[in-house]
Amino acid sequence: MARDTVEKAYRILKDERYIVSVKGRGYFVKGIPAKKLKVLLVMNKISDYKKMFITAL
Repeated sequence: MARDTVEKAYRILKDERYIVSVKGRGYFVKGIPAKKLKVLLVMNKISDYKKMFITAL
């Protein structure tokens, strides 16, 4: 692989917070960042079961 390709991959992973760089030691996996999801929930009638489902979100 070309050095530029590897450096670009490291930069992308670092920007997306999958890895962290430690000066003089290298790159380490940080973990998958938590991302908030936006969900649209459409219901015709609210039942007790649906209320329980909504509060669990």
